[in-house]
Amino acid sequence: MATWVFWLQFLIIIGLLVFIFIRDQGVRDFFKNIFFWARRKIRIAKIKSKINSAIESKNNLIPVLGRSYWESEIKDQAGSDLIEKIDELKQQERELLQSIEKDGSQIIQLNEQKDSELNEKNNQLNTFNNEKKPLEIELKKLEKEFESVDKTIKDQKKIIGKIESSIASNHKEIKRIEADKAYFSNSEKKTKIEGLNQKNEELGIELKDAESKIEDLRSENPSAQKRIAELSAKINNYNLNIGNLKEEIANEKKSMDEKIKQLETGKKQLETDLKSIEKRLQQYFLNLGHHAISERVDIPQLQDLYSQIDDLEKTIATLTKKLVKVSKSENVEQK
Repeated sequence: MATWVFWLQFLIIIGLLVFIFIRDQGVRDFFKNIFFWARRKIRIAKIKSKINSAIESKNNLIPVLGRSYWESEIKDQAGSDLIEKIDELKQQERELLQSIEKDGSQIIQLNEQKDSELNEKNNQLNTFNNEKKPLEIELKKLEKEFESVDKTIKDQKKIIGKIESSIASNHKEIKRIEADKAYFSNSEKKTKIEGLNQKNEELGIELKDAESKIEDLRSENPSAQKRIAELSAKINNYNLNIGNLKEEIANEKKSMDEKIKQLETGKKQLETDLKSIEKRLQQYFLNLGHHAISERVDIPQLQDLYSQIDDLEKTIATLTKKLVKVSKSENVEQK
């Protein structure tokens, strides 16, 4: 069977059921009662909400009334104890506010001092690093050049060694030829010996050149070594100053942070004490407000507050009666 046929039959059945319920008087009465019950519940909830709102407004006005009563500085025998306690707490409140303000100013001052001093020292640290950097570059360059010179000297010494070895070999060959009596003729000996001596003369010139190069390089070496020593000493001195300055910065920051933290902890405690006093003051103002209402102390600046509280009490009473009436009608209908 197609899906649309199923849904058509389903809707027809639902429609027939609705039609039967509408025609049935009992079903209509049932739904009618549910509607009235729900409407009544909503009405009761609205009335209760208005009552609670009026009570809250009244409760908020009573401490305001008490504060206005205290500010009027009019004292009566019944309220004098409350006023005296409020005066004491107000004095404590003023002292706490002054202490909190003082601590707050000190915290700001210390933070500014810390930032200023640390910035100055960090600037000095940057100066040291900037002054040290070109020295390190120069030192690295000289050390590289020194290594290059040292390598050149070693290379020249190897060349000298080879030349000396060749000269010695030639001298040995000359002696061998001179000692020979059977193999070479005198003219051949002379030619060979002259050739070897010529080679030794040429090798001697090369030897002097190599030795001269080594002397030149060695003459430059002491000045380079001296400059390297000077640069190393200056860099070590900068490193020492930088290390000391970093330690000084860390110690100063730690000391300042501890002072600030101590002040902040004290300030938080003062703020906690202030909240406690404000809470007690609120209670005393509430009590003084109740006293003013019960005694109806005749003070001009309180008349408007009296009027507002009276209006709220009338509203609460009217709404309460209305709530009782609606609740009773619900109970009667349920029976």
